Amino acid sequence: LVQALQRDKARCGETLEDQMGRVLGRVAPSMLLTSISESVAFALGGLTPMPAVRNFSLYAALAIFFDFLLQVTCFVALLFLDSKRQQNKRLDVFCCVN
Repeated sequence: LVQALQRDKARCGETLEDQMGRVLGRVAPSMLLTSISESVAFALGGLTPMPAVRNFSLYAALAIFFDFLLQVTCFVALLFLDSKRQQNKRLDVFCCVN
C-alpha cells in the first residue's frame, strides 16, 4: 500500500483523498484475498487434535483477520496524515515545525 502510493502520481486536479482512494481501490482487493486465504488456512489448522497446534492456528487466523481490519482502517488514516505532512513539507519527528 505504501509503495503503491509512493509510486502513484496524482492526476491533474486530484486531491490527496481521491488519490488515496484510487490507490486503495487498486491494492485492497489483493490484500483482502491474501488475508482471507491465510485466515482460512490457519483456521483449518484448528481442526487438528493437538492442543498446541490448534491454539496456535486459531490465534494466528484471528490475528491475520484483525491485522487486515487495522490495515484498511487505522493504517490508511495514518498514511493519509503522513502524506498530508509530506505535502506541507513538515519534518518527520517535529511535525509542528516547518
